[in-house]
Amino acid sequence: MRTKSYFALIGASSLFAAALLGGCSRMLLFDPKGPIGDAERYLIIMAFVLMLIVVIPVFVMVFWFS
Repeated sequence: MRTKSYFALIGASSLFAAALLGGCSRMLLFDPKGPIGDAERYLIIMAFVLMLIVVIPVFVMVFWFS
């Protein structure tokens, strides 16, 4: 019964966060206004891709081993 309430709390907080973040329709990060902004956008995207190279196999192994 206690774990059921934790799952309900996590679900409610996830829906609340999604409702608050749903109004963000314009992403300024992907609309650079100059060469420096363009270079920063490229750097952020590449850092995200490199992090995913590590994170995705870790999640796969977590589910595989458990």
